[in-house]
Amino acid sequence: MGNYRFSLGTQFIWKDRVYRVQRILGETQQKVLLEEVITELEVERPIEVLVDALFHGELEFVQKTRINQEPKLPSTPNPEERIIDLSDFPQRFVEIARFRLQAITPILQNESTERKKSLFEQQVKLVQIPKNNPKGYKISIRSVYRWVKDYEKSGNDIRSLIPNYGNCGGTGKSRLDNRLQNITNAVIKEYELKREKFTIDDILVLLAARINEENRFNSTDKQMILPSRATIANRIKTLDILDRLVAKNGRRKAKQMLRQSGKTEYPELPLARVEIDHTRTDLFVVDEKDGLPLGRPTLSYIIDTATRYPLGYYLGFEPPSYYAVMECLYNAILPKPNIKEIYGTEHEWIACGIPNTLVTDQGKEFVSKDLSDACESLGIALDKAPIKTPEFKATVERGFGTFNTGLFHKLPGSTFSNFIERGDYNSIDKACISLQDLEKILNLYIIDNYAEKWHSGLRGIPARRWEQALQTNFFPCYPKDSKTLRILLGRIEYRVINRYGIGFMRIQYNCPDLSYLRNKLNGEKVKFKYHPGDLSKIFVLDPFEKKYIEVPALDQEYTSNLSFWKQKIILKNTQFEIDQIDQVALGKTLQKIQNFVDETRSYKKGRTRSKYARWDRSGYPKSLSDEKRPSKRIDPATAPNNQRSSALPQNDREIIDFTRINSQEAEQGWKIVENNSQNP
Repeated sequence: MGNYRFSLGTQFIWKDRVYRVQRILGETQQKVLLEEVITELEVERPIEVLVDALFHGELEFVQKTRINQEPKLPSTPNPEERIIDLSDFPQRFVEIARFRLQAITPILQNESTERKKSLFEQQVKLVQIPKNNPKGYKISIRSVYRWVKDYEKSGNDIRSLIPNYGNCGGTGKSRLDNRLQNITNAVIKEYELKREKFTIDDILVLLAARINEENRFNSTDKQMILPSRATIANRIKTLDILDRLVAKNGRRKAKQMLRQSGKTEYPELPLARVEIDHTRTDLFVVDEKDGLPLGRPTLSYIIDTATRYPLGYYLGFEPPSYYAVMECLYNAILPKPNIKEIYGTEHEWIACGIPNTLVTDQGKEFVSKDLSDACESLGIALDKAPIKTPEFKATVERGFGTFNTGLFHKLPGSTFSNFIERGDYNSIDKACISLQDLEKILNLYIIDNYAEKWHSGLRGIPARRWEQALQTNFFPCYPKDSKTLRILLGRIEYRVINRYGIGFMRIQYNCPDLSYLRNKLNGEKVKFKYHPGDLSKIFVLDPFEKKYIEVPALDQEYTSNLSFWKQKIILKNTQFEIDQIDQVALGKTLQKIQNFVDETRSYKKGRTRSKYARWDRSGYPKSLSDEKRPSKRIDPATAPNNQRSSALPQNDREIIDFTRINSQEAEQGWKIVENNSQNP
């Protein structure tokens, strides 16, 4: 490598032929006359054509040689050959190369065809003068000959004058004898590859003790000497970096530290790739009825990566679960009209539609059969990120950070990012925003701020990008209607239809259409879907007609506003005999728990109140807000005495257990997550 130009005498290989520049043509000197070395044929070519061939790898210069010498053709390039810059060499060797270039420059400038020995002798004497060689570099006639030869051979590349420092001083070769070397390596590996931290000085002391122990059995002339601290440090550096990181941080952390994250290629059209995730908000909310703090709600959020426009969200006290995923997808897919009237925003929420690819992490709610079935039914490709790779869905992760710093940290009751940032700020005492108010604030921020603000990563405004896509060939896909979407997003279960219908969660479901299915299925299980926030009905798949049948619960009064989680709490606090269903007992337990919740509203512990807030708001999902739902409840006082269950708790002040959920439900993402207000 060096500097080359298409001047007289320059030789190069082009189209597998060797050419020599014979003459520069024209007044503008934009053409050259070339002679093919072997055939001696002459051709004219524009210099710009040759330059273009050079930068496209079609032309290669022949290494420069002395006049009247045969040209040395370039050898086949080694694909593993390293190309390094001058700055990649040690600085002291770069200084030596510059000194050598300065020393041979007068010889290079001599245009005579023969360089006499006297010329080299004169230059060596001149360079040896102290003022010309202040650092005292050694120089000889033979060295100058070699420098000139190497420099011209490389095409005037100063890197050819760099000393061969790889062979200097025995680099890479141990100066320790075998015994001392083995002991040193053993001590270094023993203590450096431990989780505990040992400094170089610690290892040096331990090595000294080990050598002293070995020297007790050696004669005087075979005593081993302790290596220097620099030697120990250099030996530690030669250890495999992965082994050191694994020993000090664990295998998972080590791989994370060595992982390189490149630039993510985002699609050009909206809905081609969307990302979803959950986070616990950095904000305490209060009860709109008594103003006391409830806890920190969870935000489920979905965003389009092509336009960075938010698609939908779910805000509530549900922990990360399929319930939250379902509500978030429902909000994202369907249009969101009347947002301006409902929340007072300046703009409409224009993003909606079924995504092509949904990117999730490995959370239990995302790897469930429910989400897989829903995505297959809607034609959504489910893309699960590898474990512990937040960069795989960087857009939604960065969105959470933006919400915290741009919104939640600016509201009273914020917990901030950590206790250091929070300081002596009392988040619970400062809290004054209800969940309903937070929902309004969140919509204002998403629609009027985030979507209308310049996005540095996008280099544009999300709302304008979405509008531009709508003006081209982009057309969002929609489901048939909201009811169909609720069915497709529902959770899956299988049961056998009997003459009483379908029993699920101690609730009986039946309708005339099930009789037809029962006879055709002949004892086989049937697939049905249900909404986790509404157990008043289920949707049974008719595999013969390829449609879902809506089957209501027989007790509509009891199942009104009854969620899956509420029913689990009721069942855990009501005892049954085997195969016995007592709806009155269920109703009494429901009323008992509701009374207990009402009585404990005065509790100031956010940990307790957040669970009761989940009880109050569970069963009122947004996806069912357009349905008229009865509010009548079973009154235990009106229940017949002969139907009263003897197994019910007798003490009205007995504390209801909200955390007794079995392991099967926990695996499905329904494990209760307690909000600890005292340690946010």
